[in-house]
Amino acid sequence: MNTNELQEMDVYALHCINARVRELVARHGFPPDDREDLKQELFLKYLERKDGFDAARGSYKTFVSCLVRNRAASLVEQRWRANARMALCPLYRANRAVISGETGIQQTDTVEEPAAEGADVPLAVQRVLASLPDRLRYVASRIATEPVSEIAAELGISRNRVYQLVARLRTAFQAAGLSPAPAGWR
Repeated sequence: MNTNELQEMDVYALHCINARVRELVARHGFPPDDREDLKQELFLKYLERKDGFDAARGSYKTFVSCLVRNRAASLVEQRWRANARMALCPLYRANRAVISGETGIQQTDTVEEPAAEGADVPLAVQRVLASLPDRLRYVASRIATEPVSEIAAELGISRNRVYQLVARLRTAFQAAGLSPAPAGWR
């Protein structure tokens, strides 16, 4: 972006955005290759919201700083939620199609190769799922795509109980050689 063509406040916004992107990469585990995408995302949010500035509520620089900081925080939260949801669900190690009961589909969402090899993974997942009680199968089918709070509400149980059920799922999948990905994967 050519800063000569930008207004003074847009230049300030770019300065804030560059600082936040450095922080996202250095402290929050975003890949360095995503820097330009992150800058564009934050600058786009700035452009969308800059007309909402109200001088009665504060200075423009504070407005820009808060806007960029809040959007960056949302990106971190989205990344954290996605990683947490995937770490909770050992089924992400196998074919997601098996979760919904479909079969014969090639493996599409593999994070890391589990102990069971290649084409045996969907079969191993199906065997584990078949051996589970209905409630655990239900949790297994939903945990990869829905928040724990929604699952808890649908089942009429606490979130803590859902986490206990997820722990039982982990145990069942580990016993079948389908352990969840290590905590540090991205």
